[in-house]
Amino acid sequence: MKKGDAAFVSGTITNKGDAQHTILVEWYAYDSGKNGIGTATFNANMIKPGETYDFEQEFLDTGG
Repeated sequence: MKKGDAAFVSGTITNKGDAQHTILVEWYAYDSGKNGIGTATFNANMIKPGETYDFEQEFLDTGG
């Protein structure tokens, strides 16, 4: 998704387990030439069993 000149990753995490968890999520973005163009990283802290967590994280440009 784009907002102005910024690109974002968004979605929902659901804890389907029976214990509380903290989750690190990281994406790597590539262009059509398979060149790395950015990363997105975030923590979903203390997600309880059955709980959902909606997120939206901006890509950080790693291109020169």
